[in-house]
Amino acid sequence: NKNNRGSRTEPTLFSPSREIRNRNRNRKDEVSTGINKNSYLCGNNINFMDIVELRELCLSFPHTTEEFPFDETTLVFKVFNKMFCCTDIMPFEWIAVKCDPDWAIELREKYPEITSAYHFNKKYWNGINMHGTLSDKFIEELIEHSYREVIQKLPKSFVKENFPEFSLTESNRGK
Repeated sequence: NKNNRGSRTEPTLFSPSREIRNRNRNRKDEVSTGINKNSYLCGNNINFMDIVELRELCLSFPHTTEEFPFDETTLVFKVFNKMFCCTDIMPFEWIAVKCDPDWAIELREKYPEITSAYHFNKKYWNGINMHGTLSDKFIEELIEHSYREVIQKLPKSFVKENFPEFSLTESNRGK
């Protein structure tokens, strides 16, 4: 059959591969207690995260939704209708994530791939170049930090009810 040219099929934009699903399966029910700020050391770890992996990561966080509120190419991830990550899907070059204001400045000074996010409040939002030398692990931690920044702004009683695995202790409040 000329339509069946081997067992490999080309992935579609929002169809994660088995490898990605398996890698993220254990992450679905986890929300760690904070970010290890030393783990963003890049070294030779080059970033290979693509739009499918970004989507899988963001949707692995509890109560996350996705939508295209601005146009047909700007994908936004929200937790209880509050945005924590945004990207253009074509081309997939940058993501915007929320960040603690003091840490945002520190990150921008240290990494050329991290700048203030275009069209966002520069005090709270960083833009991350996805074609730089930041490791996937570090980018994943920045995305989780963004998610946590949004959750921390929700009423404490709401957080306690909807995020029993999330604690707002002094040890992770500023991360």
